[in-house]
Amino acid sequence: MRNKRRIHLSEPIRAAFVAGNSEGRGVVQDVSLEGFFVRSPLLPREGTSIVAAFKTLSGGRVSVHGIVRWNTANLDTTTLGTCGFGVSVTRRSGDYIGFVDGALAAAADLVQT
Repeated sequence: MRNKRRIHLSEPIRAAFVAGNSEGRGVVQDVSLEGFFVRSPLLPREGTSIVAAFKTLSGGRVSVHGIVRWNTANLDTTTLGTCGFGVSVTRRSGDYIGFVDGALAAAADLVQT
């Protein structure tokens, strides 16, 4: 059950990604073991393979492979205020699992204080 929990990150995590033939940058906003949301002006199409890399707040590097599952291209982002896309993770590295576990632990600490 824990792995289905999505955590909204309180600190921005900058990401670089390659989606199809495009390279872009964005900010990882929400994470879970199944996937994550990237706030970005570049919106890869649904079904596009993606490799994303980012540095954690503790300085570690994370690389993850996935598939773009949805994007905000057809949504009114003036109301939502955020454009970006959701990624379903297809290959979880130990670094990615540790990153998500750390985000879950940090969120639990915030709730308890």
